[in-house]
Amino acid sequence: MKRQQEFAEMEIKEGEVDFEFDTNDFVFMGHQGYSFYFFNTEEGDDPPVYVFMSHGEVEQKADSFSEWLFEEIKRHGRIRND
Repeated sequence: MKRQQEFAEMEIKEGEVDFEFDTNDFVFMGHQGYSFYFFNTEEGDDPPVYVFMSHGEVEQKADSFSEWLFEEIKRHGRIRND
C-alpha cells in the first residue's frame, strides 16, 4: 500500500497540481493515474472516503470506508451480472 501512496504523490507532483496529502492520509486505491482514493487515519474507526482528481479537486465519495466498500461491492456485482 505504501507504493500506492508514493505513486499518487509522484503523479500529483508531475502534474504540477497544488495539492499534498496530509501525513495522516492513507491512499488505498488509484485509477489510471488520474484519481486516487484515500481516507484520513485520524478521522475515526470508519473514516470518510475522499477521491483526488488530477485537476486538483478533492471530493468526498462516502461518509465512511465501510459504506464506500459496500457500494463498490454492489456496483461490481451489477457490472458482473450485466
